Amino acid sequence: MIPIPEILNKPSFSKEEIVALLNASGADRQLLFERALEVKLREVGNKVYFRGLIEFSNVCSKDCYYCGIRKSNELVKRYTLD
Repeated sequence: MIPIPEILNKPSFSKEEIVALLNASGADRQLLFERALEVKLREVGNKVYFRGLIEFSNVCSKDCYYCGIRKSNELVKRYTLD
C-alpha cells in the first residue's frame, strides 16, 4: 500500500492511488481532508457558490438513462408552467 502523504505530494494520481485515498482512515483521512481544504482555499478561497435550476417543464423528448425525467419514465407526473 502506498503511503497517503507520499500520494498527496504528487501532481496527479494513478487509479491505485485514488483508491488508496478513497479508503483512507484515521490520521491519513485527516491529512487528506486538510490537503483538500488547502486546495479549496487556494483555488476558490473561502467562498461557497450556489447554482440553481428552475424547470418550466419536465416534459422531455430525450431518453438519457441517468435522468429521472427521461421520456420513458412513465412514473413522472409531467407538467409545463404557464
